[in-house]
Amino acid sequence: MVRVYFEVGKAWVFACAVDYPGWQRRAKGEEAALETLEDYRSRYGEAVGSAPVGELHVVASLPGTMTTDFGAPDARGPWDDEPLQPHEVNALGSAWSAFDRAVAGASPELRKGSSCHPVPPATTSERRSQLSCELPGRPTGR
Repeated sequence: MVRVYFEVGKAWVFACAVDYPGWQRRAKGEEAALETLEDYRSRYGEAVGSAPVGELHVVASLPGTMTTDFGAPDARGPWDDEPLQPHEVNALGSAWSAFDRAVAGASPELRKGSSCHPVPPATTSERRSQLSCELPGRPTGR
């Protein structure tokens, strides 16, 4: 079973997998958001090393914020205070590795980032170490 919650805004609804950081999709309604999340299961798996297994099970529906309506998830649920599990830390590390590969394949101009958002020099192993040691709960979009 894959725990999923909805974040319901005025313009968008996000379907977010509780135990799989970053596996979230938006659409114009709950059913559409859930379908879009399912459609992206294999793509998420490619980014983090393996696709989540199990049927999607909605555990909550939370009210969205102005950020939700802008197009980014923002709600916090009680699961956000649960400690990260090893597979979640690995998934985040794998996502950073995929990001690092994309940066490495980018042109030198894109690789340096912008003056407002420079690409951080940290390595994937440094990020993974920070995640496993410093995060008491689940990362949020804030």
